[in-house]
Amino acid sequence: MHIDLCHVYRRLGQKGGLKPLEASAGFFRPPHLATLSGADAVALWRAQIQGDPAALRRLVEYNLYDVFHLRPLAELGYNRLLQRTRMPAPELPVTDRGAMLYDVSRAVEAACYAARSEAIGGASEARKSRS
Repeated sequence: MHIDLCHVYRRLGQKGGLKPLEASAGFFRPPHLATLSGADAVALWRAQIQGDPAALRRLVEYNLYDVFHLRPLAELGYNRLLQRTRMPAPELPVTDRGAMLYDVSRAVEAACYAARSEAIGGASEARKSRS
C-alpha cells in the first residue's frame, strides 16, 4: 500500500514537505543533518560514489531520519483525520522514535566501519593481484 503523507496533511490544512511536518510534530534532526535538503542528498550520493566515506555516512543518516519519521507522521496524520471526520475507528498508537534512533545511529556507525574495512581490504587484494 502507498500513502502519500503530503496529501494526508494537505487535507488537514498543512502545506509543505517532510521537514515542516517533522517540525510541527516536534521531531528533530541532529544539527549536522538539520539544514540538509534533497539536493544535498544528491550531492552526498555523488561524493560517496567518488569514494568519500564521510559522505556515505551522512547520506545514510539523512535517509534514515526520513524513514523513521514517516511512520509516526503517518500515525499522527491518521489519528488527526479520524478526529476531524469523527469516523468510528480506534486511533493508532504513535511510534516512539527515541530508542529506535539510538539503535540506528549505532548500526550506521557499524555499517560504515564495515564498509571502510571492506574497501581497504578490497584495495589491498587488488594490489596483491597486480603484483
